[in-house]
Amino acid sequence: MSKITLEQFKENTYVPNEFYDYLRQITKSLEGDVELKITPAEVDELEPTVAQANDDYAFDATIQVVDGDGNVHTWYNGTLQVVAVVSATAGTVGLDGGDQGSTDTNVTIASKQFVNGEAVVSIVLGGTWAENDTIKMNVDANDKEILGYAVKVANHDLLDVDA
Repeated sequence: MSKITLEQFKENTYVPNEFYDYLRQITKSLEGDVELKITPAEVDELEPTVAQANDDYAFDATIQVVDGDGNVHTWYNGTLQVVAVVSATAGTVGLDGGDQGSTDTNVTIASKQFVNGEAVVSIVLGGTWAENDTIKMNVDANDKEILGYAVKVANHDLLDVDA
């Protein structure tokens, strides 16, 4: 019995393209083409001034399970740990409507739910922020595996307070 490629399967069957795309995502994942992407992608995108940061500044960070081409693995529905790493003398952070942590303390969501390969984390600043205070994000520093492949993001620059 010979093997058939996904492209041959698509050409020789009467299956909706959405089903073929789903199989292609699963195949790429089984081959290890799975990683995490966080947006905003660069700290340059979030540089509130001190005045803005001290006025209940809020934003969303989107975390996606993607392949190397940036396509979202919509089949993934699971949980990952999310940690906001706060470096601020008197600033605090609340995640997804949770309590503001203590100053200069990491804030954790132990099991953030992903739906169709995506999760959105709402972040609200509290306390008093100063120039050069930062927030970094870690996603699953516990080396959780998706289909046998470790996925994590460590120290992703998320926010840097400007003068």
